[in-house]
Amino acid sequence: MEGPAMTGACTIRPLAEADLPDFVAMVADLSAQQGHPTGHFSVETARRDVLGPQPRLMVLVADAGGGRLAGYAALNPAYETSWAVAGAYMQGLYVARGHRRRGIARALVAAAGQLVLQSGGAYLWWTSRPDNPEGQAFYDALGASRETLHVHSLSFDQLERLAPD
Repeated sequence: MEGPAMTGACTIRPLAEADLPDFVAMVADLSAQQGHPTGHFSVETARRDVLGPQPRLMVLVADAGGGRLAGYAALNPAYETSWAVAGAYMQGLYVARGHRRRGIARALVAAAGQLVLQSGGAYLWWTSRPDNPEGQAFYDALGASRETLHVHSLSFDQLERLAPD
């Protein structure tokens, strides 16, 4: 992203050190809404994994001014071998309750797309939960394609059993 993008309500920009406490709180809120555990992702974890020398996550935030964040989009680099192109997986999109329905989510997705294109990528993909029809309607309104997929994962103990030391 070349510089901050503006919406009517916010400025979209990369996460900064001063944003970490609000960003971590928003991650916890989204995790709780989805029934996931909270508390694993801390300010220290965010500092290391987003702002550290080897970032594992790219984060754009919606800055509402006055030191307040209104939302974020979190991206992981991705690569599609069938098309031989880079892109990104948007693993988190969140807008705080008091800021919803103001175009902020759309601006975050647009800025994420711009970041992908500027880095030579060609796609942005994400998943949505079946119990999120509002989110799916929003994604449809963006013009996003839908695919029926089954998502599989090996996490923690499952991964350790498959691939022990």
